[in-house]
Amino acid sequence: MELERARLLTSRAGRAAVEDADPALALLAPHLLVERLRRAHPVEVAAAVAEQLVLRKACEQRLGQLPLALFSREGLEVMTHPAVAARRARRLAQLGLPHLDLTCGLG
Repeated sequence: MELERARLLTSRAGRAAVEDADPALALLAPHLLVERLRRAHPVEVAAAVAEQLVLRKACEQRLGQLPLALFSREGLEVMTHPAVAARRARRLAQLGLPHLDLTCGLG
């Protein structure tokens, strides 16, 4: 995610725009999704919110939950499912070895 988009999405107005958007809009074709959001928001906000709606839908389909408020496409693609991460952590703990998760992914 680009820094400017992250700043926009973490601003008060950006957070409100994402939270107020109907998640069902993510099912629309991309041009219709942005067109609908443009009715209420400037183009840069509409594009950012549209991206978040689509990524949130993908996360819900993959995990059945939304563990984070914001996503990046790259982060979602490489995210480890929480059940897999927990299993790996248990296996390391059972070995009695010290372990730390130093990754910077989403999962």
